Amino acid sequence: MVLRFDVDACMKALLEKIIQLADALIDEMYTDSTQGMKDSEKKSIDTEYAKYAEGVIKAQIVYGALAIMRSYGTGSAMDTTNPYLQDYMSSHWWNPVRKTTEIVGRPAGEYINIIGKKAVSSGRMEGRSLEGKFSPIQPTNGISRMEQRYIRNQYTKVDSEFQRVVKEFLENEMHKFFYNTGG
Repeated sequence: MVLRFDVDACMKALLEKIIQLADALIDEMYTDSTQGMKDSEKKSIDTEYAKYAEGVIKAQIVYGALAIMRSYGTGSAMDTTNPYLQDYMSSHWWNPVRKTTEIVGRPAGEYINIIGKKAVSSGRMEGRSLEGKFSPIQPTNGISRMEQRYIRNQYTKVDSEFQRVVKEFLENEMHKFFYNTGG
């Protein structure tokens, strides 16, 4: 008896299962992270389903400014535990005269706003509170909750689901790729 193993077909079948799982997880993560968001905020999100290239399976959710603002809040209501807040505060998006999370007027001149559009400030309200005109948004914390559940903890739902899929493949499908060629 000569037993052969079709490694190429096996790997292709396993990759298909993993890609299906990645797509299902992206859908779950999107649903989990967008709870409490308005349709206009959800429209700022790009979902990229799983693709396999050069030995890597990649799937991602790219959150736009509106979705991020809803999830982490704005102004004095902003979630200051946001792991990305310091990067934002040291970026060109942050108002240079803003010393706290409170929304304040900008200095006179052109700037690119958080949505990526060119805007102009007269400077008339520079450093003065604008929260009477622009109400702070309370955070939903959807993105951070999703990250904790799916990707940030030491053992996550992504880990357990990948283990489940691989185990099921080994138990239920692996045998299909072994062939008795006789002799």
